[in-house]
Parts: sequence; structure tokens; C-alpha cells
Amino acid sequence: MKSLRCRDNWLQKGEFMDHPAAAAGEVEDAELTRTLLELSFVHRWFGGRRGTWAGLDLVRGNLGSGFSLLDVGSGGGDLAHVVADWSCKNGLRSRTMLMDFSHAICLESRTMLSSKSTVLQSDAQFLPFREKCIDIVHFGLFLHHFSTEVAAHILTQAHAIARRAVIVNDLHRHAVPYLATRAGIHLSRSEMVRHDAPISVGRGFRRADLQEIAGHAGFRWNHLLRVWPYRWVAVKIVGSS
Repeated sequence: MKSLRCRDNWLQKGEFMDHPAAAAGEVEDAELTRTLLELSFVHRWFGGRRGTWAGLDLVRGNLGSGFSLLDVGSGGGDLAHVVADWSCKNGLRSRTMLMDFSHAICLESRTMLSSKSTVLQSDAQFLPFREKCIDIVHFGLFLHHFSTEVAAHILTQAHAIARRAVIVNDLHRHAVPYLATRAGIHLSRSEMVRHDAPISVGRGFRRADLQEIAGHAGFRWNHLLRVWPYRWVAVKIVGSS
């Protein structure tokens, strides 16, 4: 097993999801659908929903009667349902915008979402928004795709456009989820998931990694907590020291 001590080793190993063919829509429709459905299953049952709700709970007092949320690197767009459920539970109005670099993924997302959610194709490294125009900027299983420097650049932009908070929900780099992923990928019908899942865990974070990225972005996390199973949730309240 390649060492999990340093995530830089894993950044050199490419994920199929990062390949230009995926962004350009050159992946077969059936394979893309399988991949997004399996990722949605992972989000729902392995910390995605729980982590995002934990982050939203931490900023609840800053939201008033409603909020807007931008999900960067939204994939299949299942976060829209997660946010809608949390908003309903807390008696808040919410408006969700989903953003992904892949044209094919954006098209797939639009077929599965209600008219209450907007889908935008754009590059996370060049967020096309003016300052302080969105209440919450959210990243779910996304920042692990990038080096410390690029992730910090993305977070700097997110902090600039967010009015209330920036929330990160991502993987904890640890031997247990890595070995579990290696064992479980044989159950996957998606070639992309089978290839990418172990690499994603290797590209995941430890506390020091997330603190370093925030430092490069010019701020400190207000909250940095572990969420079961093997997730990190990091929250920056905009306007706080």
C-alpha cells in the first residue's frame, strides 16, 4: 500500500474524473450515469449528507430566515436535496446553485433536479461571481482533487463571494477507509469509481492539511471537526477573525 502520510504522492496519480474526456462529455452516457448514481449513494450513506448538515448546523445562527448556497463541483447534484431537506427541517427558505466543470455532468444534473435549483457550468478556479453575492459556498468531496496551492486559490475566491460562510465536507486520509474502499470497489459497476475511489482517499486530508490550505487562503477555520465515518467538515464564518 502506498504511504498515506503525504497526500502529494497521491496527487500525482490521476483520477478518471479529472480527465479532460470526462469534462468534455466523452464518457459514455451509461458509464456517467452509473458513476453519478454510485457517488450519490456514497454521499448519502457515508458521511456526505451528515457532514453537510453538520456544517449547516454550525452556521444556522447566521442565516436569518433563508439563504442561498453555491455547491462547487456538484457532480450529480444530490446536494440540492440535502440542502432542501435541512432547510425544511429548520423552517428556512433556501435557493441552491450547482456548479460543475463538466458539460455532460451539468446536463445529467438538470434531468434529476427541480426548477428550484440552478445548474451552472464553470471552472472552480475562476468563480464567475461578484463579491458577497451568495450566502454559503459549499465544497463536497471536491477540494481533495487539488494541490494545496490550487485548493487555497479556490478557497480565497469562495471566501470573497460568500456573505455568511464557506463549508468544506471532504475525506479523511486514513488506512481504514482506504482499505475499506479497496475491498468494496469490486461491488461497483462503474469503472470510474473502481479506479478513482482509492485514489480519492489517498488525496484526502488530515487536520494539518486543511489548516495549511486555509492559511494559504488567508484565514483560519472557525470549526474543523471529524464526522463519522472518516469525513472532515471545515467551516469559515465570513467576517470572523
